[in-house]
Amino acid sequence: DGLPEASRDYLSVRILDLSTADQHEVLFESPNPAAISELSATRLLRMADHDYQVDIQPSDAFLQANHSSVTSLVVLGGLLSVLLSALLYVLVSQRQRALKMVEQRTRELRDREQELRGTHGQLRGVLNAATQVAIIATDLRGVINTFNAGAEQMLGYTSAEVVGHMTLENLHLPRELVARSAELSARYGKPVPTCHAMLVEGDVEGGQEAREWTLVRGDGSHLMVNMLTTPVLDEQGLWVGHLAVCIDITERKRVHEALAARDLLLKKLSAHVPGGIYQFKMEFDGRFSVIYASDGIREIYELEPDVLLLNAEAIFTRIHPQDSARVRASIRASADTLSPWREEYRVQLPQRGLRWVRGEATPEELPGGGVLWHGYISDISDMKRVEEELRALSVTDSLTGIHNRRYFQERLTTEMARVERGGGDLSVIMLDIDHFKRINDQHGHAIGDRVLQAVCERIGNRLRRTDVFCRLGGEEFMVLCPDIGGEQAYMLAQQLWQGLRSSPIEGVGTVTASFGIASWRAGEGVDALLLRADSGVYAAKQAGRDRVEGEMN
Repeated sequence: DGLPEASRDYLSVRILDLSTADQHEVLFESPNPAAISELSATRLLRMADHDYQVDIQPSDAFLQANHSSVTSLVVLGGLLSVLLSALLYVLVSQRQRALKMVEQRTRELRDREQELRGTHGQLRGVLNAATQVAIIATDLRGVINTFNAGAEQMLGYTSAEVVGHMTLENLHLPRELVARSAELSARYGKPVPTCHAMLVEGDVEGGQEAREWTLVRGDGSHLMVNMLTTPVLDEQGLWVGHLAVCIDITERKRVHEALAARDLLLKKLSAHVPGGIYQFKMEFDGRFSVIYASDGIREIYELEPDVLLLNAEAIFTRIHPQDSARVRASIRASADTLSPWREEYRVQLPQRGLRWVRGEATPEELPGGGVLWHGYISDISDMKRVEEELRALSVTDSLTGIHNRRYFQERLTTEMARVERGGGDLSVIMLDIDHFKRINDQHGHAIGDRVLQAVCERIGNRLRRTDVFCRLGGEEFMVLCPDIGGEQAYMLAQQLWQGLRSSPIEGVGTVTASFGIASWRAGEGVDALLLRADSGVYAAKQAGRDRVEGEMN
């Protein structure tokens, strides 16, 4: 293009490459033939590593159009040769620069290709090394283009079967995709195809949340996976596909469901058992924690089980202050000896007030240090109340309501042990109603019982809070007086005698009694003390009854 037509081209030009020894390569030759003339010009040019020859001769058209002298033609031809040589130099220089640029670019591309090949190999090695994780990449159409060894092992397909032939949708359970598609469509107010249902988390929600899916293996069986999807971007930040990372949670899901079923069964069983079951842990540094607590614990402590799981010390805020130290000590003793823990203690509840509970647990030493108890705790307030009632009945006279001989014996033994250890005073006052048999015979046993009750009421109203008033049996009574000596006991007996004889009993009249006293002496036993009091009563009877006899030797 740009060259004159052959009929108007005055010069015939030929350029030869002389670099090859066997045959010179013609790089350029004019289409018009050279005329037979003495006019010609030849130049040799050496550029880079090549030798070039430029031959210039006039054409027939030139000879017909120009009849100038031979000298003029030679000059013009020489100038033209110089111009053509310069042009050839420029062309060859540009060619050499282009070749160097091509060579440099080729070398860069080769290095880049080698680097990419190494990176691709490393990436492939990493992907195939992750045999427990399925890594699947797709293009924007969803067609799978990466399927690592972990995916092959997990899903039962080979990479050749999947890459370029299957989509991520083909691996999912269809009904899950349909349900998820409907959910996302309702959320975003526009249809979400099923083929995108598993990708929206990565595209819209930033890929921050993994989701559980059911995938279909090559043999048709199902497995549960935790799948995280993210968009794949190129170096320019353009979206080119998706990446899905899947972890098989089938076994974990099965174990979780089995544990959930066990917990449900345990919850149902414990719901029908009074009290609560628990796991209580003591760390090696002495800190307490609750590992498990059934709903029954709520009734025991009026605390939610979840609260106890976070703060085991909340239990001790409910235990009665007088029992808290004892309970802590018993727990540590059980931990030290790995012996079963059993304890009864009081709890102070916000709603139900004071309650009694009983705890039993078996300790287990943990490998890393510390002790874990598996136990049961129940409310025994009703049982304690019955025990107290039985205890009261066992030490109370059913007719008069005061303490009986059994209680008197227990208290007397306790008080004597006290004064023997630390010294002090202790006295007893014994009284026997005068002519009680006559009262029964004249008025009947019902009136006799009423007389006994009236006597107890009159005597009891004049005693101190620390005195213990007991019926020994029949018409015999005893007053245990801690911390008073013989003289004070004698004065108290006088008051009781006066109060009784000055208060007639309806239907019977005046009822009297004979009193004897005894104060404890160092080294004296229970029997000796009571014998002296009984001797005083006997002496009062012998002296005519209705009197207080002084202390007998």
